[in-house]
This record gives sequence, structure tokens and C-alpha cells, in this order.
Amino acid sequence: MTNKENNRYMRQAIKLAYKGMGYTSPNPPVGAVIVKGNKIIGKGYHQKSGEPHAEIHAINNCTESPKGAELYVTLEPCNHTGKTGPCSEAIIKAGIIKVFIGSIDPNPDVKGSGTVFLEENNIKVVSGILKKECDELIKYFSCFIQKKRPYFIYKSAASIDGKTATATGKSQWITSEKSRIDGHKLRNQVDAILVGKQTFLLDNPQLTTRLTGKRTRNPVRIILNANLSFPKNCTLERIKPLNETIFIYSEKKTTKKDVAAVKNKGFEVFSCETNNKGQFNLKKLCHYLYTKNIASVLIEGGGNTVWNFFNQKLIDEQILYLSPKIIAGKNARGIIDGEGFEDLVNTPVLSEVNIIKLAPDLKITGKIVYQNGNK
Repeated sequence: MTNKENNRYMRQAIKLAYKGMGYTSPNPPVGAVIVKGNKIIGKGYHQKSGEPHAEIHAINNCTESPKGAELYVTLEPCNHTGKTGPCSEAIIKAGIIKVFIGSIDPNPDVKGSGTVFLEENNIKVVSGILKKECDELIKYFSCFIQKKRPYFIYKSAASIDGKTATATGKSQWITSEKSRIDGHKLRNQVDAILVGKQTFLLDNPQLTTRLTGKRTRNPVRIILNANLSFPKNCTLERIKPLNETIFIYSEKKTTKKDVAAVKNKGFEVFSCETNNKGQFNLKKLCHYLYTKNIASVLIEGGGNTVWNFFNQKLIDEQILYLSPKIIAGKNARGIIDGEGFEDLVNTPVLSEVNIIKLAPDLKITGKIVYQNGNK
């Protein structure tokens, strides 16, 4: 196979893997294709956590015997028994003679073991095919495994002058329908959506995925709400199951009666300390979310909540939908509030910036790099 052909087959595997985004967590999405005689004879992807991995689906879907074939897989095949058996053994049993890998498993406990096992059984392994694209595919999993916390994405929609709502609180709709649909696709790929108290009280949001005719799921809803205040006719009281909405509160700001009332509604609650500025201890929150197997969180506001995450160097990626509208007004809500950074030397910056047009809006994405070198 030429490099061009290797890349072409791996791109097909990547495309398959994205079908599993949002459904495999905390495991990564993985895609696989099996090629024999320059023809794809089998395709598969990891469809849901606890179910067969991509390699198994690809082998089972083969239109002819995979003996003597080559496998292209976005992530190093597993070599351990968890909820499913080791894929490395299934590959050997199928008679596959060569394996092309995109990313090596980032888990330090298993990294490289699948490759070693295959090579010990006389299967040739080539790794690093479209590595950057395959690493991007597993970014949630890599953060979860290596940092033992979720991957945090800050998503916002703003006017061209950086406002998320008018001075009177009107925000529907700043961006186009095309951008809003794209935002719901993003919700469909993450484990949880997080908002702060002000966004919860002012917007009374649903925090659900609304995609017509699509395979959709609702992420867990997380509300940072120190004193457990509720808006009138709270929308979240109608979003089932109620225990997939989690209220993060401060014992300093609430009473046992307040907490019991929220629990009695059917919601889940978690106590997290706040400092003298009212900011939550986000490291404790991260540990809690890790224990809940939440590997990715989409932060959708508000400004003070987002600032706290930036200030504690926890935002990994930012996505901004920028509308050509001009809102203006010093009292109009901005993208990020809080104290702000005192010096430009300390400000986080976007790297790997990508800009696409979602007429008439712009979608700007980038990974966050903190100036001290931490990412």
C-alpha cells in the first residue's frame, strides 16, 4: 500500500469512529476497516460502552474471510479483558497479517501492550497513520485518562462586538439556525453540559440536544448554583430523567432544608466548597465528575463561571459562534466576566485555530494554551 492509500483507508476508519462520539464514554470512539486485495471487506466502529469494539464489528461484518487481510484502526487494539475480550487476540484469530494504527493508547497502564502482543504473534504493525487526526478523535479520553478529569470545552455565541445578550437580557437568537444546529451536534458528542447560576436563573434553559431525524442523546446537565436558587416554572423540572441534572451547591450558602427540597424534586446534588469570592473549588468538582465517568463537559455560561474555569486553568478548548450582529451597550452581557487577567503576559491564548463559515456566522475553534506552558 502507498502512503496515499493508507491515509485513505484510515480516513474511512476515522469517519466511522465519529459515529460513536458521545455513546462510548468514558471509552474512546474507535473506527476500523479491513482491506484485502485493495478492497474494503469489513467496517466497524465502537457503538456503545460495554459493547464490542470497532475491530470486532469490522471482523464480524466482513464480506469474505479476513485471513491474509490488513486492518486499519484509529486506536491501538486493546490487549486486556474488560467488559469485552481483548481485540488483539481476535485479530490474530481472524488471520489478519498487518495492522495500521492511528493513535497509541494514551493509558499509561496499557500503552503499547497491544502493539507488542501483535508483533510477538508475527503480525506487522505500522503506527502513526494520520496520528494528528486520530489523536483529535480521542482528546476527551486522553484528558480523562491522563489528567483524571473531564475535557472542558467553552462554547459561546456572540455578536461581532462580543455580546451574548442585550442589556435587557434578550439573547434569542444572536446566531443563525445553522450555527444553532451545529451547537446541538456538539451537545450530542459530550457527556455533560454545565452552566452557572445566572444563566440558569435568567435563561431557564433546557440544556438538551434537539436534532431532527438524528441519533440523539441528552448529556448530563450540571448547574453551579451555590445557594440552590430556582427560576419560576423551572424548565429542568420537566427534563427526564431528573437525576441526570446535578446541582453543585455550597454548604455555606444553603441549609439542609434547601438541599432536601432539591433532592425531593428528583435531582442529584453535590456539595462543593466556595472561597471568600464565592468561587467553587473546581478541583473537587473535577474529581467528582471523574468518579461519575464524565469525560467531557461543554460549558455554556455564564461569564463569571467561565472566568473561574479559565482562572483555574481548566478550559481545554474554546468554540465561538460569531454573528455579524452588533448589540452594543455597556450593560449588555459579555462572553467572559470575572476579575480578568491583570497582564497580557498571563492571558491564555488559542492555538490550532480553525475558522469556518456557517452563513452568515463564523465558527472559531481553538485549543487553549496557558502562558506558563500548561495546556
